[in-house]
Amino acid sequence: MHLHPDTVLLAGAWELYLEKGESEADIIRSVDETIRQLKADGDKEIVIFGPGPTWSASLASDLFRFMAARRLNEIPERYGHPFEAAWHLDAVMAAQAKELGVRYVSVLNYFCNKSGCRMVGDKSIPKPDLLYRDRDHLTATGSKDLIAHSGLPLF
Repeated sequence: MHLHPDTVLLAGAWELYLEKGESEADIIRSVDETIRQLKADGDKEIVIFGPGPTWSASLASDLFRFMAARRLNEIPERYGHPFEAAWHLDAVMAAQAKELGVRYVSVLNYFCNKSGCRMVGDKSIPKPDLLYRDRDHLTATGSKDLIAHSGLPLF
């Protein structure tokens, strides 16, 4: 049985591949091969989600340590700084997607800027509504937020 979905989403821990020594060129080549195969299989719409921020242990742990060290009582608006290689990979993947005629969603550009990354969703609830549940996976809030931003009619 061969499935023919209307939309194929490609997401990966692209930034973690870089941390583990995979070259940017190898990542781009793998994504290129995957997209070309999906197109050859007749898949209609392909969407790539680019690299996102990563945390040392988890967002909750890293944020706690940061706030405790600075004796902060409130969660800062932004925290963390994605490494430069992730920003470069994001730009290269966006250009690749454009060249191949597929949609690209920049996770880094949505959640982060040069002063740090957004970490909290709904600020009206008493418990912090973190956007990441561990080192690199979005929570339900983070996922819904990113999908809403992307304009994809998935839900």
